[in-house]
Amino acid sequence: MLAVDGSRVAMLKFPPFSLEAEAAVLGCLLYDNGCYDTIVGVVAESDFYTYEHQLIFRAVNALVCENRLADTVTVASWLKDRDFLKRVQGGVEYVLELSQTSVSAVNARVYAEVVHERAVMRAIIRAGEKMADIAYDPNGKNARQLLDQAQNLLAEVDSRSRRGEGTFRTLSDALGELMSQLDSKDQPTGIATGYKGLDRLMNPMQPGQLIVVGARPAVGKTSFAVNVAVNVALQSKVTVGMFSMEMTDVELAVRVLSGESGIPSGRFREHRLDAKHWDYINKAMVDLHQANFHIDQTGGLTIQELIARARVQSKRVGGFGLLIVDYVQLAHAEGRYDNRAVEIGAVTSGLKRLAKELNCPVMALSQLNRDAAKEKKMPVISELRDSGSIESDADTILLLHRDYVTTQKEEDMFDAKVIVGKQRNGGIGTVNMDYEPRLTKFFNEGEAPGRNYKHRQPTAAQYAAKGAE
Repeated sequence: MLAVDGSRVAMLKFPPFSLEAEAAVLGCLLYDNGCYDTIVGVVAESDFYTYEHQLIFRAVNALVCENRLADTVTVASWLKDRDFLKRVQGGVEYVLELSQTSVSAVNARVYAEVVHERAVMRAIIRAGEKMADIAYDPNGKNARQLLDQAQNLLAEVDSRSRRGEGTFRTLSDALGELMSQLDSKDQPTGIATGYKGLDRLMNPMQPGQLIVVGARPAVGKTSFAVNVAVNVALQSKVTVGMFSMEMTDVELAVRVLSGESGIPSGRFREHRLDAKHWDYINKAMVDLHQANFHIDQTGGLTIQELIARARVQSKRVGGFGLLIVDYVQLAHAEGRYDNRAVEIGAVTSGLKRLAKELNCPVMALSQLNRDAAKEKKMPVISELRDSGSIESDADTILLLHRDYVTTQKEEDMFDAKVIVGKQRNGGIGTVNMDYEPRLTKFFNEGEAPGRNYKHRQPTAAQYAAKGAE
């Protein structure tokens, strides 16, 4: 007689399934192929518990998709031609028995929902077992990484559980929502960047959008993203998240404080701050403490880890208004890929899905191809590194350009351009802006403090010397 201790009882547990519901679904399909459309949105082949039921559903699915009749004879023939029939216990007789289990397909969807529910339960069990396995054998991963992996496992189960939920809405419903928005006294939807010229050309950033910002090295991708993040956090009063896989949060803090206080970043790094500087710092800190800006400085994240962390933090802060990823080429995707471009495609498509899931815009920074960086011309979309997938996944593409990076001419020192190279629901064009090198900050055109320093244009040497003061 078996002992009834906890471990032995666990061994006696069977995974949840319903052979009766599975047989009923297959019987309905064989009786009336017309119920296929109501079933296929709910169950998939993998939802069936027994392999023979999976095979029979596969046969029905293949025949119906080919606009052929799926009955006892054709299903048995399809299985036999592919050497599958011998794997179905009872063979033709069992297929015939299934076809006779139903005299109506009215309840087909109800049976399908039972099958799907049991499949989700089994998926939860498998996810739990796998989480236990990775905890017992972490393979060098720390607890935080294991939690991220566990979040991914549960997210996959959650995604599977939503199969069959309706995604279509009538045009009338969409128009009704639009009219409600137009009648509302609230401000237009979307989030502005905080730069007047750019916001006139570029539509407000919308939930679910992927905005890509590309530039050559040293032009200011990170500076632009941080500037937008601070503008959004302070002006739009929403929560901003940023994955900084290259710079630490303290390095970003230096840039933010330098830009907002007007004190050159070099002074922070060298700890050369006098009483006057501290007055400016304290004034800037009053505003910055109100910025709901969260930074994850972990390097080398996979897109799966990044998504898991974003989900967790989004729930913790009550949702993001904007999420920034710096930068695409530093992220990876789990699994094997034929080349780096395909892997980048998995990263950008993951970011696009994340934007929709979190219902916020995602701004992803991207490098340009190495050869393009050597040229002294305006950047174009095709120069985005591994650009194929980036171009297709992005809703908006912004390209940054500063002539001074290549010309080193004093008259170009503060000039910057933001090129709107793609916009699904708007125009394209170029916006002139200013860039202040000492503060690593972008300004509206003509507003960079250094441009009119002492009412004259300083030379490069004078400007550099001033930055060290």
